Amino acid sequence: DWIRQIREFTKQADERPVGSATQEKNFWLATESAIESVEEQLAGPGVQLTMKILEKAKRHSVTASFQSDTGLKEAKDRVQRYNQLFHGFPIEEVLNATSVEKLQEALNQVFTHLNKKLRICPYPIKRALPLVEAISADLDARIHKLIHGRSLMQMSFEDFQKIIISVNNLWECWDDNIKEFTNVAREVTRRRNDKFIPIKIQKKHDKTQDRLEFIDTFRTNHEQLQRTIGNVLGPEDDGAEALDGANAS
Repeated sequence: DWIRQIREFTKQADERPVGSATQEKNFWLATESAIESVEEQLAGPGVQLTMKILEKAKRHSVTASFQSDTGLKEAKDRVQRYNQLFHGFPIEEVLNATSVEKLQEALNQVFTHLNKKLRICPYPIKRALPLVEAISADLDARIHKLIHGRSLMQMSFEDFQKIIISVNNLWECWDDNIKEFTNVAREVTRRRNDKFIPIKIQKKHDKTQDRLEFIDTFRTNHEQLQRTIGNVLGPEDDGAEALDGANAS
């Protein structure tokens, strides 16, 4: 029964879906702690006494099976090596960024860490792909927290342009990092002789990016129309009143 329970626990680590980036990080760190807890229990007096009784009764097959069939040692080794990636994984910097510029810096930190650690630890590429998609979802959620649609339409055009430039820089940062990640993933797959899998990332911030591009086009065209009307009507008072009426309509 002990063997069955431990094997179910170690098997769970391989089958669990990725979830969010934070969930994936916390899962592997918690799994390492849980394995250490199991090892402490196995070293306890109750288990050790049971093993000695079985050995005295010459039930060597049972004790040998207990040492080899649980898979605990292999699971501990695998989890510790995976956690080379998750120790210091700076996803919190993305979740807590206070500006678009800070969000771009955090994104660079995350991918620099991810690409570096993937080269030296055996974390599966098939899990790294949904992990990157989860990072995209975190990026999308943070953009929505930092930029509100109503304020984008009400702020001055100069301030709006500054935000759009920052956002466009963020999208370029994402694309550059994805190119680097793709190269690393392919390199690692070849080196490990893993089964071929297509390296494709489905962006979770795609709709937000499209919407901001639409708003940018709309406000830019509106600004050009307003300036054209102002140039045609001139700076006279009558013209200014007419321009106000055009804006109101």
